[in-house]
Amino acid sequence: ATFGPQALANTAWGYARRGAAPRELVDAIAAATIDAAGAMTAQQLSSTAWACATLNVNTPATYEALANAALGTLDELGPRGFSNIAWALATAGVREDRFMEKLSKALAEPDRAEALSAQALANTCWAYATLGVRDPTAFAAVARAAPGRLARCDERDLATLAWSFAVAGVANKGLFAAVAEAACVDGVAALPPVRRAMWHHASLFPALEAPGVEMPSCLAGAADELRAAFVADAPSPSRAQRDVSAVLASIGFEHDFEHVTAEGLSLDMAQLERKTAVEFDGPVHYFANEPWMLTGRSKLKRRLLDLVGWDVVYVDYRDWDAATNKLDCIFDAFRKHGVDPRVARADDFLLKPLPAGESSEEFAALQRYAAARLAPSFAPGGGGESECGPGGFFLDFGPSCGEAAHGGG
Repeated sequence: ATFGPQALANTAWGYARRGAAPRELVDAIAAATIDAAGAMTAQQLSSTAWACATLNVNTPATYEALANAALGTLDELGPRGFSNIAWALATAGVREDRFMEKLSKALAEPDRAEALSAQALANTCWAYATLGVRDPTAFAAVARAAPGRLARCDERDLATLAWSFAVAGVANKGLFAAVAEAACVDGVAALPPVRRAMWHHASLFPALEAPGVEMPSCLAGAADELRAAFVADAPSPSRAQRDVSAVLASIGFEHDFEHVTAEGLSLDMAQLERKTAVEFDGPVHYFANEPWMLTGRSKLKRRLLDLVGWDVVYVDYRDWDAATNKLDCIFDAFRKHGVDPRVARADDFLLKPLPAGESSEEFAALQRYAAARLAPSFAPGGGGESECGPGGFFLDFGPSCGEAAHGGG
């Protein structure tokens, strides 16, 4: 049986509220949404986008269809609904520039950003930062609206605001000062690990790029604790990464495997004395629908490594997969990035076969799962307000909201 737009939205939203669905059903929802998005109302688009991201739909075309359909529903959708879809795009790793530009214009209109809840403002910034969209108009609108709402922010929203502005490289001193005053009132010990990790990441911004930016005073004596939470989130190395390490060792490029810098930045293979490193870039470093475009997190990591003086060679997983001669792949990467490996180029091919690695598809799935752990997770209706009310998660309505308000989650 085929679902109409309302039934599809209700089904997706219901299973997302439960937190799980059979994979076959998730795939069916993803496929049906591509066809149904053009006929959906603004409310259905918003709730379906949230549901697809929550159910880990990994089909870029699904999110592209939702974003394209939403472009024509600005008046009905409003900034809150647009923010909800932006969160879904960022969570899924799908970049849609036209959609983000339209959201920015909506936020710039009088009183539009001010109508958003504190959590919606924070998560909107998170979407821009995660997608690597450094839009001054959007960040200025949030910086203008946020200070008056910080009294209603919880620690999650405050950390998300600071992290997002830091990742985007937007040094709005007024916003950071307001967040610093409101955040961490119960001390670092009261923060969960994910929040400590976000504060560590955010604190690198004033330390390395924007010295005038203010951080919460409670962070001053907790650098080690924050860093420990940040490095604990590092994913396990893939087999392909280990293969690159083996080839480097075979040509005399001695290195530390999985080195963590003083700033907490992980390096796949590092020569500490020279501050030279090789990074293996898997699919998680790129967008699902823009496979050659770096995500916001990847851009930030490269920026920070450059600021602290590392020369880094990046080996792309597609180049590695396609190379029949792995030595050529390694030396080509060094040449591309202008780094001298300081080893003699052997004439012989690498004759010893490498272990069979994961397929690109399997590796992509594993990497995206690891990345998804870093995305803020929100329960609809959070913050103690009705999903149809002004607060709570982006998704502050269910598909049938307007007929009856649902209880908080």
